[in-house]
Amino acid sequence: MSIPRMGLAFAMAIAMSTTATHGLVLGKQSPAQKHRADIGKQLRKYTLCLAKAALTCERKGVTSGYECDLAAGVAAGSVQPKAAGKFYEKANKCHANFFPDKKGEGSSYDLIGCPGDCDDTAPGIQRCTDIAAYETYVEDGGLAQSLHGALGAIATEVDANCASFHGTSTDSSEDVMLDCVGNDWKHLVKYAKGAAKCVNICQNDYKDKKGNGGLTDDRVCEVDGLMAAPDFNVCLAKKAEKHLSKIEAAGNVVTAKELYDDLLNGLLVDLYDKSDPTSVSIVPVCSTCGDDNRQGVEECDGTDSLFCGLGCAADCTCL
Repeated sequence: MSIPRMGLAFAMAIAMSTTATHGLVLGKQSPAQKHRADIGKQLRKYTLCLAKAALTCERKGVTSGYECDLAAGVAAGSVQPKAAGKFYEKANKCHANFFPDKKGEGSSYDLIGCPGDCDDTAPGIQRCTDIAAYETYVEDGGLAQSLHGALGAIATEVDANCASFHGTSTDSSEDVMLDCVGNDWKHLVKYAKGAAKCVNICQNDYKDKKGNGGLTDDRVCEVDGLMAAPDFNVCLAKKAEKHLSKIEAAGNVVTAKELYDDLLNGLLVDLYDKSDPTSVSIVPVCSTCGDDNRQGVEECDGTDSLFCGLGCAADCTCL
């Protein structure tokens, strides 16, 4: 099953590439570093808040199917009216608590590396104008659609795996299915909470004790990444992976976990590791695809295609 990533697609492609990269390394305790770290923390809480809102709502449903749609902001009629009302209330609270400029004094959108893609209808990455526009991108724009779609895909996968797991059981009643879905959602959320915490700790470690992400632009803080630092993997084992043993349907340990990993890596790669994909030179991390000026995550940009043998595509990647 694929996750719609929209604005995250290019960031994920860069994150998973094998090309050497030059990321934005910020000075320890600088205003920009503290600002970016706080946004990372808020993104973690925001994602988990939405997941918990959906989980609570699903538990009040009639079927084990996906009934609480974050993308549409709608709970199916089979969900208890009171639970449906709380679903909307909790989702709105998640939005209200996300304030990326909370610790922005002395920093700016440009100084933290221009995260996001504020026009996902245009090819390549289109930087946001400022931190307020980035907030809109997270709550109502491309990232919101991608995040909601990803959580919906995970919920659908959990349902399918529980149905498959209990389908051959002597007791495959809807109540049993609902219990399986509720249990596995809960422990996947706990896994995601621990994993996201480890990523943020690693990305802001300047003492080489939790992954050393603060001083390196390599992908040392990527969940299940080939370059993941040993100390980062220790954190994952302690804070995240222990919850996987409590998942009932075996398929949810593998497939649903992989979907969550993709989601977490995409969210935080876009914030922390948005970088020059070439090994030739370090360029500003902020980019606007289509302005004939190669920057940020672009391999090229229109006529600025020095490092491409066959020219530049509309999405600012080499042909």
